[in-house]
Amino acid sequence: MEFQRKLEACTAWREDILVFGPRLEPVQKAFAGAGYFHIEIFASLPGKQAELYRQREMESAYQTALGRPEYLIFVRDQGAAWDLFTLDFYRDIKHWADSFHRDTQGAAIR
Repeated sequence: MEFQRKLEACTAWREDILVFGPRLEPVQKAFAGAGYFHIEIFASLPGKQAELYRQREMESAYQTALGRPEYLIFVRDQGAAWDLFTLDFYRDIKHWADSFHRDTQGAAIR
């Protein structure tokens, strides 16, 4: 009940959402080493869900080539208006910001 009260105090809207994604172990490992989380939510054009997924895979590969954390990709099964989301993990907000600053300064792909 205490958790429910705390949750209601900081949320205005909720919905049940079911997704497919990576196995639990890599997700737990990523959360364990992070203090800042970056999420991007995407809605595809009709019939383009597979293309959107492939694009997110390619961007994740680009991320890792730049030395950034890999994206974890989650695909909606039911309960949401969007199609997928990506989640990446950083030590803190400075780690996230520094990774983008390096890009704008001409960082080489490793």
